[in-house]
Amino acid sequence: MPMEDIMTEFLRENEDLSSALDNLISYYRTEGRERLKRFRAMIDQSKQLVFSGMGTSEFTPKLIEHRLADIGIMSKCADAGELLHYEDFLKIENRLCIFTSQSGETVEIKKLIETLPSEKSFIAITNCESSTLAKHACLTLPLCAGEEQSITTKTFTNNLALLHIIAELVINPDNFDATLDDIAKVSETLQSVNWEDIHNATLNLLPADAIIFIARGPAIVNAKQCALTYMEGARCNASAFTGGAFNHGPFESVDESSRLVVFAPSGHTYQLIDNLLHRLALLKAKTVVITDRNISSNIYPNSFQILKVHVNNNRYSEYLFPIASARTHNLLLHGVAECRGVQAGTFRYGRKVTTDE
Repeated sequence: MPMEDIMTEFLRENEDLSSALDNLISYYRTEGRERLKRFRAMIDQSKQLVFSGMGTSEFTPKLIEHRLADIGIMSKCADAGELLHYEDFLKIENRLCIFTSQSGETVEIKKLIETLPSEKSFIAITNCESSTLAKHACLTLPLCAGEEQSITTKTFTNNLALLHIIAELVINPDNFDATLDDIAKVSETLQSVNWEDIHNATLNLLPADAIIFIARGPAIVNAKQCALTYMEGARCNASAFTGGAFNHGPFESVDESSRLVVFAPSGHTYQLIDNLLHRLALLKAKTVVITDRNISSNIYPNSFQILKVHVNNNRYSEYLFPIASARTHNLLLHGVAECRGVQAGTFRYGRKVTTDE
């Protein structure tokens, strides 16, 4: 049976990515705009931003880390459990903590809240405004993704979109409406899928016992998301590397048995990624390339499969690419999981909200 005919909860939620983004855009274009203004004022009074969460919520702020640094705003993305037990982050003066939890009930986040000297001293990003996290925050920025039962899908793309909005609000506040329009255009592209390409890319990764995900710049959030969700959803070994880090040791493992997914968006490090792709091709490593560029599969051997995504934005294509490519790597996950006899999005030991620290 073709993959698109099997309507699992994971696939259903992937079909809703576009509508979830539209909900986010609508909210922050209207009633949520005032909350963003308050957030901007709080950033102006801070010397450092501390983003903290677990899983997807930990690394999504890496999307805007470099952009904030370019204008002198230092930010840190921290594992909430490590922050809780190993860092006295409260010693940092004028720091602004931004805690992210899709459910708002993540055990480490709830314990972090208890360490704060007073309530209402942090900002919450969550999909549930009635949650513990939201109730204790001085300001809540909702993800507006709707109900999510499987592994992270809509909350990932909506979180990326919200972070892009935040970065633009700080860097180019006069472009606020244009920023929402940019995201709306990306949302439209998420509605189309080339199932044949997804199928061929899936076969290229089999048996998918171990997959390496590689990216540079903002797309590292996709690599990290895939490493997490492919372990969770396809029950295979997976790891994520920046293109540079992969060259420092891990490249020695590459041969014809290797299975890799490389994110290759337009951007100022594309040539470095392209150099890596040619080296992988020489070694006949089975590779899937996810890109917004017009790359012909003819320039690579049969060991390569190309998955094209559409961004249609020359200004911020590298920063919108992580949103535009999310459905593609999610559907590739579904295909890999199915071939491994697993239904992506179901839980074997845990559940949607992790309560064990």
